[in-house]
Amino acid sequence: MTPETSTEEENEAGWEAGGRRMLQSRAGMLRSQITDAFYDVEEAARSGEEITEEEVRELRSALNQARIHVEEELAPIAGVESFGGPLPMFPNRALREMLGETLRDSEEDDGGDDE
Repeated sequence: MTPETSTEEENEAGWEAGGRRMLQSRAGMLRSQITDAFYDVEEAARSGEEITEEEVRELRSALNQARIHVEEELAPIAGVESFGGPLPMFPNRALREMLGETLRDSEEDDGGDDE
């Protein structure tokens, strides 16, 4: 083995080790976010409080981020086929309501009559 080959192999091993550390860090962060979000809901239920809209949003966000990580980063590394399209970042009803408001606002700005 030449010194050049040795250096290339060391560099490759270094990149792989760095990638594994990044993967470990990201997985730990996502696990923590999911645990925290579920804990907040659990605490609300335990104390008799209502589960809030914010708690549901935080839980959805943590779950969506984890799913994105699995489908876009882990599945390709493992050679596993992805489930496909991304999850919406907010409910379809909210999207329809938001788009409806945007369209109504746009019509009002245009004078409200397109005929």
